[in-house]
Amino acid sequence: MIPRRMRRPLYFTLALGFFTALYAIYKEDVYIWFCENEGNAASCTVVGMINEKNKYLDSARFYYQKSCNGEYALGCFHLGEVQALLGDKEASALSHKSACSMGHVSSCR
Repeated sequence: MIPRRMRRPLYFTLALGFFTALYAIYKEDVYIWFCENEGNAASCTVVGMINEKNKYLDSARFYYQKSCNGEYALGCFHLGEVQALLGDKEASALSHKSACSMGHVSSCR
């Protein structure tokens, strides 16, 4: 039997582990939901980053474009980077220009 004073920290630790595991499993789904249903541009950028990390560049470009359309500077910057990787230099320059005008200093080159 676990002493009473030890139960609360144990339950807290178990709950924390459970929710951490759920987050790890459903992380991308949560961000996709916020991007598509709530129009959260930052969430679109996170989904784009996840897709870019996994080498799904077309999907990353789609979510970065949604983020940039939502006037999120970091999304425009990443959109420009992916467009450059895909060989679309003109679109990349335009995306970086948009990010620069929104205040993303690294895009002002």
